[in-house]
Amino acid sequence: MTGWSIPPEDEEQQKNVERLRLACSRYIGTMAVRRLLMETGSITDRGLYFTTIRSGEKGNEQKEPVDTKRIAVQIQNLKADADMYMTALLRIARSYFTDYYAGDPRRIFDRDNDRKRTFWV
Repeated sequence: MTGWSIPPEDEEQQKNVERLRLACSRYIGTMAVRRLLMETGSITDRGLYFTTIRSGEKGNEQKEPVDTKRIAVQIQNLKADADMYMTALLRIARSYFTDYYAGDPRRIFDRDNDRKRTFWV
């Protein structure tokens, strides 16, 4: 699609492309961090660490690796955030790019169980 590589002349179309770009970046960034945590369980080369400060000790800052339960919660939260960003992304595509948007890709496998037919949209 060469139309996407050429900057649009219309100011309103430029705003729409910027909306789409921001919505895509939020979704892609969230899914990238989620995948990193799922595959490696880490954010840095040494893993995902949290710093805690203990009172009454001379070297009161202590770094500890994250518990696996906490990583699982983080992954679930990232999935919920990604779903929210995907909904916003689809809303933007439906609202501002009606010429390019047809159907909802998340509903491709919806099935009519009464007549045992699959709807392909």
